[in-house]
Amino acid sequence: MGLSDSLGAISDADVAIKLDSTNFEYYVNRGWMKSNLSLYNEAILDYNKAIKIKESQKIFANRGLAFYKLGLYKNAIEDFNKSIFINSEDPAVLYFRGLSYMKIGKTLEACEDFSKSSKLGNKEAKIESKKKCIN
Repeated sequence: MGLSDSLGAISDADVAIKLDSTNFEYYVNRGWMKSNLSLYNEAILDYNKAIKIKESQKIFANRGLAFYKLGLYKNAIEDFNKSIFINSEDPAVLYFRGLSYMKIGKTLEACEDFSKSSKLGNKEAKIESKKKCIN
């Protein structure tokens, strides 16, 4: 998706939110578009609004990824934990929680997540596990 497409999607979401500010999906979608433009702080604000309306695995995962991209690894882990509590079988969330653990020096926890993620089919997790973990 190009820059103009993303900006157009954000504009569309703005209109949708003005029409119905109680639909959490509008905030999630706008947050995702902002994340795609590396506007992570703005995306987090949208995810916060969405969570106030309705908590979901997807929102915690998306907000966790935004925190990760900002280098806020402990915040990311908190959201990834919430996401995993709802759905423990999401290989992408396990992988990014593993990366977050690695960034704060928790290698054992990271390797456990890479292993679980790899078993669920995440190829990147398998690569990280081979590079950084004792197998």
